[in-house]
Amino acid sequence: MSRAADIFARAGAIVIFLGLVACAGGRRYGDARLIEGTNPSFLPETVGSLTFPEIPIGRVSVVRYHVASLPRVIYPSGFLLEVPKTEDFPRAAEHPWSHCVIHASLLAADGTRFFSREIHLGRDRQGSDAQGSRRKISFAFTDYRMEGTTSLPRHVTYDFEVEVLRASSRPTDKLVVEAYSVLPSTKAPVRP
Repeated sequence: MSRAADIFARAGAIVIFLGLVACAGGRRYGDARLIEGTNPSFLPETVGSLTFPEIPIGRVSVVRYHVASLPRVIYPSGFLLEVPKTEDFPRAAEHPWSHCVIHASLLAADGTRFFSREIHLGRDRQGSDAQGSRRKISFAFTDYRMEGTTSLPRHVTYDFEVEVLRASSRPTDKLVVEAYSVLPSTKAPVRP
């Protein structure tokens, strides 16, 4: 392949990649991004996820994300920690993340803290899911459900803060935020 053809092929691949990223990128709402999924055949609505950057827990720190003007109330429901399969069982064993403690909060636009929870990763696990040689361990945060039900005040603009009070002894450990919602369908109704 000539040098010009090689450059053209690479440029084409980059354009396709950027187009796919833009399509999958969703819409920004402050520091969060709302990504609409597909409509499952059994639901007239679209399932979407509100995504945040991963939260490093390998050092003591505080991160705060601003969520602005969501189309509906969507709160993080929990966190996931991906670990090697050997660190999932037995539960009583010592793992790098076993003594990690975080304090997660939701704050109204005026700065008032309306929900907070301290999570001890070694004892507050909710469950886990296998991913090949890895496991994703889940930790509950709020009572928010995908359908939009929650006992919390209904804010579409808020701040989400996570403070790592006691770090994991593995510097690369990160939490993924879980925040899913059923969104109103953007499809036109099918007419008979």
